[in-house]
Amino acid sequence: MNWIESGVFLKYMARQVRPLSQFDATQVRNLLMVNTTALGDTLLSTPAVRALAELFPKAHRTWMINPRWRAVFAHHPHVHDVLYFDNKTRHLWSLWRQATRRYDLAVILHGNDPQASLAALMFGAHFVVRVPHGDFPMLHSNPVSQDASRDIHGIMKRLLTVEVVAGAIPGCEFRASEYEPRMEVAVDAAAQDELLPHLSTWQLGQGAVYGFQVGASNASRLWPTTHYVALARALLLQRPDARVVLTGGTEDAERCRTIRSEIGDRRVIDACGAVSLAALPALLRRFRVFVTPDTGVMHLAVAVGVPTVTLFAVAHHSGSGALVDHDRHRFVQGGKTCSPCIGKRCEYAVCMSLLTPDEVLGAIADIEEMEPA
Repeated sequence: MNWIESGVFLKYMARQVRPLSQFDATQVRNLLMVNTTALGDTLLSTPAVRALAELFPKAHRTWMINPRWRAVFAHHPHVHDVLYFDNKTRHLWSLWRQATRRYDLAVILHGNDPQASLAALMFGAHFVVRVPHGDFPMLHSNPVSQDASRDIHGIMKRLLTVEVVAGAIPGCEFRASEYEPRMEVAVDAAAQDELLPHLSTWQLGQGAVYGFQVGASNASRLWPTTHYVALARALLLQRPDARVVLTGGTEDAERCRTIRSEIGDRRVIDACGAVSLAALPALLRRFRVFVTPDTGVMHLAVAVGVPTVTLFAVAHHSGSGALVDHDRHRFVQGGKTCSPCIGKRCEYAVCMSLLTPDEVLGAIADIEEMEPA
């Protein structure tokens, strides 16, 4: 919008920001944590949310997230309430109308700026911390010299933000590198009940169940349908009592139908769009191993303790792969086939097609050898 792009409003709001050198942790009664982007990004923030709850146990803690993920995070154990913002400038004023309190400290864990930082400032925060700053350092309290490297894991970037906050608290010895990077998500009991009719219909109580995540957030992360077909056939040949469940959203329905039709086996269940986001964690927990591209559902599976085989090509697993329970997670890492690589904008995913079903089958066997049924 022109009123923000002109910079006049940014300069006005920046006058509200105080340097972290003036911060007094004893005055933090209301804490705002901001993560307004994708599902995976929000899950990667959960260790930092837990760490902030430990730093400020007496503060009222609010988490601002994208409304699309309400079903997953509405009852998160380390926050008292949740605000919803889709990171769109035109919705800043409607967000402001949600305000029931003013915040003493805002920590931007992940979000597009200037919207995320402006949202925090509109709720009265004088101290706003973000690492790295991005293009709007004037909206943040911490010095630019405290920016984190962009070449580290997403969880560690967020924990480094907590470390910056902790550094302004006398006597606090928080170290990002020493903190437990385990993600957390609360599984709703009512959502588990939603799954019960499907479990009976799909006969998931018989033999091992393998999940295949068919969809991804963009085309550059999609594994070819032919590879899923070959992998399923090999798995079912080796394990006659197994089931394969295809997961994805309604937008992945055509891919799921194609895969199931090509396999031509009743032991393959098409669950694309059949289970709500709230019930998805309960379904994931049924899987012996979950095969998935680098997507938000992969992070959800890791958070609920499901063994995963994750497919990487455009990105590297060091940036977003599982950081815990290494014996339960495997990465099939490909290389970039094009130079320059255009990353998420790529619509062809040639590099993903070079990850073979045999590699994935070997990774599954690896996990099962380490963790017998």
